[in-house]
Amino acid sequence: MSYAHAEPGAEGRPRRLRDWHRRVARHAALFATGFGAALAICVPLAPAIASDKDGRPGVEAAAEDPDAALILRLQKGGVVVFLRTAETDETSPDARILDQRDRQRTLTRGGRMQAAILGAAFETLDIRPGRVLSSPLSRARDTAELAFGRGDVEVTRILGNYCRTAGCEVRHQAAIQGLLTSPPPEGRVTVLVGHRTSLERATGQAFPEAELPDCSMAVFDPQESGPRLLGILEPHALLAAAAQG
Repeated sequence: MSYAHAEPGAEGRPRRLRDWHRRVARHAALFATGFGAALAICVPLAPAIASDKDGRPGVEAAAEDPDAALILRLQKGGVVVFLRTAETDETSPDARILDQRDRQRTLTRGGRMQAAILGAAFETLDIRPGRVLSSPLSRARDTAELAFGRGDVEVTRILGNYCRTAGCEVRHQAAIQGLLTSPPPEGRVTVLVGHRTSLERATGQAFPEAELPDCSMAVFDPQESGPRLLGILEPHALLAAAAQG
């Protein structure tokens, strides 16, 4: 459902936008943190993105703003998104043992809020995931399930950042490359939730921390000759677009 079909409420805002605010409020209460604190993590003074009459980032804005152009591509579908896990607790252990969750690095409360609000922004902007695949490590799986719903997430070892041998690494790299070059169904996006280092190894391209921070998305055009990076979308840009009303 897009804004073109949304019913204006008493406040003059589309019903979908008001539902998004309600969902944000519910998650804020659930994770015992204020909405303002979540925005401090997710939306650090993000600039507004101009919208067209249907509430989507406008074509004119897209011509001037690469973030708006990426959002339009996401709404159109046909791309593959590599979503880095949300903010994690750097003080927690990171043994990367799959069957021992208590020995894996976990999301912070703010990170859980990041993931939940990101999923709400996808809904608000009518960005439609096809397949959602996640690394089995808890920080990635929690990010995926909080954003897109537990029942819609496929957990796969190939996105995990835990290989102990060169052979394992080679197999995972090839599998991720295959996912990045496989077009999703028309109008849909494929979402891969994983780890920055896995993406670097699979693409042979550097994604420094400053360029791909927590909960950011590298958006790829899945060409047969190899995935073409269209750009990186940080969460604040997506949320700023969703907040336009």
